[in-house]
Amino acid sequence: MFGDHEGIYLGFDPGGNRKFGVAILDGNCVKASTVNTVDDAMKWAVDACGTRKPIAAGIDTLLHWATSESGMRPCDQQLRATYRAVRNSIVAPNGLFGAMAIGGLALALRLRQKWPGLVLNETHPKVLLHARFKRYDPKGFRVC
Repeated sequence: MFGDHEGIYLGFDPGGNRKFGVAILDGNCVKASTVNTVDDAMKWAVDACGTRKPIAAGIDTLLHWATSESGMRPCDQQLRATYRAVRNSIVAPNGLFGAMAIGGLALALRLRQKWPGLVLNETHPKVLLHARFKRYDPKGFRVC
Protein backbone atom coordinates (compact mmCIF):
# COMPACT_ATOMS: atom_id res chain seq x y z
CA MET A 1 0.00 0.00 0.00
CA PHE A 2 2.76 2.47 0.87
CA GLY A 3 5.71 1.13 -1.11
CA ASP A 4 8.93 2.14 0.63
CA HIS A 5 6.96 3.99 3.33
CA GLU A 6 5.25 1.08 5.05
CA GLY A 7 5.01 1.54 8.78
CA ILE A 8 3.08 3.50 11.35
CA TYR A 9 1.61 6.93 10.64
CA LEU A 10 -0.12 9.09 13.24
CA GLY A 11 -2.78 11.74 12.77
CA PHE A 12 -4.08 14.39 15.13
CA ASP A 13 -6.93 16.90 15.00
CA PRO A 14 -6.70 19.09 18.13
CA GLY A 15 -9.96 20.16 19.73
CA GLY A 16 -11.55 20.82 23.08
CA ASN A 17 -12.87 18.43 25.72
CA ARG A 18 -13.31 14.93 24.20
CA LYS A 19 -12.77 16.47 20.77
CA PHE A 20 -9.02 15.99 20.31
CA GLY A 21 -8.93 13.50 17.44
CA VAL A 22 -6.20 10.86 17.38
CA ALA A 23 -5.53 8.21 14.75
CA ILE A 24 -2.99 5.61 13.76
CA LEU A 25 -2.58 4.06 10.33
CA ASP A 26 -0.70 0.77 10.36
CA GLY A 27 -0.74 -1.06 7.05
CA ASN A 28 -4.35 -1.19 5.86
CA CYS A 29 -5.77 -0.59 9.33
CA VAL A 30 -6.94 2.67 10.87
CA LYS A 31 -7.66 3.13 14.56
CA ALA A 32 -9.12 6.42 15.74
CA SER A 33 -10.49 7.92 18.90
CA THR A 34 -10.93 11.19 20.72
CA VAL A 35 -9.18 12.31 23.88
CA ASN A 36 -9.20 15.42 26.08
CA THR A 37 -5.73 16.96 26.13
CA VAL A 38 -2.29 17.06 24.55
CA ASP A 39 -1.06 14.78 27.35
CA ASP A 40 -3.88 12.32 26.58
CA ALA A 41 -3.09 12.44 22.84
CA MET A 42 0.57 11.76 23.54
CA LYS A 43 -0.24 8.82 25.82
CA TRP A 44 -2.68 7.42 23.22
CA ALA A 45 0.00 7.62 20.51
CA VAL A 46 2.68 5.96 22.64
CA ASP A 47 0.27 3.17 23.65
CA ALA A 48 -0.96 2.71 20.06
CA CYS A 49 2.59 2.45 18.69
CA GLY A 50 3.80 0.08 21.38
CA THR A 51 7.45 -0.71 20.78
CA ARG A 52 7.33 0.47 17.15
CA LYS A 53 8.48 3.90 16.10
CA PRO A 54 6.13 5.90 13.85
CA ILE A 55 7.45 7.28 10.57
CA ALA A 56 5.40 10.47 10.42
CA ALA A 57 2.61 12.40 12.08
CA GLY A 58 0.08 14.72 10.47
CA ILE A 59 -1.31 17.42 12.73
CA ASP A 60 -4.07 19.94 12.04
CA THR A 61 -2.00 22.86 13.28
CA LEU A 62 0.29 25.61 12.07
CA LEU A 63 3.75 24.16 11.55
CA HIS A 64 4.66 26.77 8.94
CA TRP A 65 4.10 30.51 9.24
CA ALA A 66 3.89 33.51 6.94
CA THR A 67 4.35 37.20 7.63
CA SER A 68 1.93 38.60 5.04
CA GLU A 69 -1.27 40.51 5.84
CA SER A 70 -3.27 38.65 8.52
CA GLY A 71 -0.57 35.99 8.38
CA MET A 72 -2.43 34.35 5.46
CA ARG A 73 -0.11 31.68 4.14
CA PRO A 74 0.33 30.94 0.42
CA CYS A 75 -0.59 27.27 0.96
CA ASP A 76 -3.87 28.29 2.61
CA GLN A 77 -4.66 30.73 -0.18
CA GLN A 78 -4.16 27.95 -2.72
CA LEU A 79 -6.33 25.49 -0.78
CA ARG A 80 -9.11 28.08 -0.45
CA ALA A 81 -9.04 28.71 -4.19
CA THR A 82 -8.95 25.00 -5.11
CA TYR A 83 -11.49 23.66 -2.61
CA ARG A 84 -14.21 26.29 -2.48
CA ALA A 85 -16.66 23.86 -0.84
CA VAL A 86 -14.56 23.80 2.33
CA ARG A 87 -13.00 27.25 2.14
CA ASN A 88 -14.57 28.30 5.47
CA SER A 89 -12.41 25.70 7.23
CA ILE A 90 -9.26 27.45 5.95
CA VAL A 91 -8.78 30.75 7.73
CA ALA A 92 -5.97 33.17 8.38
CA PRO A 93 -3.84 32.26 11.41
CA ASN A 94 -5.00 35.41 13.19
CA GLY A 95 -8.57 34.04 13.15
CA LEU A 96 -7.84 30.61 14.62
CA PHE A 97 -8.88 29.22 17.99
CA GLY A 98 -6.52 27.92 20.68
CA ALA A 99 -6.93 24.15 20.51
CA MET A 100 -5.77 23.91 16.91
CA ALA A 101 -3.01 26.50 17.08
CA ILE A 102 -1.68 25.99 20.61
CA GLY A 103 -2.57 22.36 21.35
CA GLY A 104 -1.36 21.23 17.95
CA LEU A 105 2.00 22.94 18.27
CA ALA A 106 2.42 21.70 21.85
CA LEU A 107 1.77 18.16 20.60
CA ALA A 108 4.28 18.59 17.77
CA LEU A 109 6.95 19.52 20.32
CA ARG A 110 6.08 16.54 22.54
CA LEU A 111 6.11 14.12 19.57
CA ARG A 112 9.59 15.34 18.57
CA GLN A 113 10.81 14.89 22.15
CA LYS A 114 9.63 11.26 22.12
CA TRP A 115 10.66 10.44 18.54
CA PRO A 116 13.37 12.94 17.40
CA GLY A 117 13.45 11.72 13.78
CA LEU A 118 9.66 11.79 13.34
CA VAL A 119 8.53 13.58 10.19
CA LEU A 120 5.90 16.18 11.09
CA ASN A 121 3.40 17.30 8.50
CA GLU A 122 0.71 19.94 8.72
CA THR A 123 -2.71 18.67 7.67
CA HIS A 124 -6.15 20.00 6.85
CA PRO A 125 -8.43 17.00 7.67
CA LYS A 126 -11.68 18.49 6.32
CA VAL A 127 -10.02 19.59 3.09
CA LEU A 128 -8.35 16.19 2.72
CA LEU A 129 -11.64 14.33 3.18
CA HIS A 130 -13.32 16.63 0.68
CA ALA A 131 -10.49 16.32 -1.84
CA ARG A 132 -10.42 12.53 -1.59
CA PHE A 133 -14.09 11.64 -1.11
CA LYS A 134 -16.01 14.85 -1.89
CA ARG A 135 -17.48 14.74 1.62
CA TYR A 136 -16.56 15.31 5.27
CA ASP A 137 -18.01 12.04 6.56
CA PRO A 138 -15.18 9.55 7.21
CA LYS A 139 -17.47 6.48 6.97
CA GLY A 140 -16.13 3.74 4.77
CA PHE A 141 -12.67 3.48 6.31
CA ARG A 142 -11.69 0.04 7.55
CA VAL A 143 -11.50 0.32 11.31
CA CYS A 144 -9.49 -2.30 13.18
